[in-house]
Amino acid sequence: QAGQTLFRRHYGGLTRFFRSKAGEAAFELTQATFLACVEGAQALRDTTTFRAYLYAIARNILYDHYRHKSQS
Repeated sequence: QAGQTLFRRHYGGLTRFFRSKAGEAAFELTQATFLACVEGAQALRDTTTFRAYLYAIARNILYDHYRHKSQS
């Protein structure tokens, strides 16, 4: 239940973040970010807000996207 609430709360903003920087890849990058968030949930510290944690992951996902795109 809590996970669904967080997903609904942050999905739109995260998708807009990616759309402004990666265009059509936004949906795929958003999904990859939430997946990485779930897989690395134990890394979330008590002093870190979920939003900061989520966008740090998003930034890394975006950098990976740019790296792969430049290698193609």
